[in-house]
Amino acid sequence: MLDYQVLKQDPLKKEMSILLAAVKRDLVNEKIKFLKDLGIHPEVIDLDIFCLINAFLALNPESDEKQFGLLNIGHRVSSFAILDEGLPVFVREIMSGGQGITKALSEIRVLSEEEAGLLKVNKPENAQTDLKAAAKAGFESLGEEIRQSIDYVENEMKGELKKVYVSGGGVLAAGALEVLAAEIGRPVSLWKDPGKVQLVAAEGSQWKEGGLVSFPVALGMTLRGLGGSQK
Repeated sequence: MLDYQVLKQDPLKKEMSILLAAVKRDLVNEKIKFLKDLGIHPEVIDLDIFCLINAFLALNPESDEKQFGLLNIGHRVSSFAILDEGLPVFVREIMSGGQGITKALSEIRVLSEEEAGLLKVNKPENAQTDLKAAAKAGFESLGEEIRQSIDYVENEMKGELKKVYVSGGGVLAAGALEVLAAEIGRPVSLWKDPGKVQLVAAEGSQWKEGGLVSFPVALGMTLRGLGGSQK
């Protein structure tokens, strides 16, 4: 299944830049069936990274940064994009995420992954050393993949990527930002724009601390429905 969006055109040179998305039909049909079995009928299908880009641009319309990276760290999969003047010039998914930290912590502490996951979330003071060691081990592969991606884009564009904005539940692990910054050799900043989004929790729900950092992908999908984003 294919879809595309024209990003920019140069009529004089008869050239254009196109964003092309391709996905296996079976994968899409599998997810649609899963939702329909639950009584949910999807209207829009998108990629996490495009949702993240849409949300970031919507909340930072006046950003003067020419080139920067966006990284969303999920449980098993992370999405990474590099933007240049507001347009994505590089996007990829990396099969690595917060689960890597959980596995590393379970080995360090000799715990089940379920117990390690709770320890990672609660972050007790007496476990900080092990938590940071787990973050370093768990993000080693992710950091290497991102660093290689940045090197490739910098060589192609002859520019320098000066900052990466990070979101996703995986970044809430103790020491995650410091580990990522060291691994990729670039400044890393947590992106959550708390002053620009009003959150209204449903009655009886429990909004966990740090929950907003996992919100950008959902926000980007919502903007698709409101007509407030790129395709």
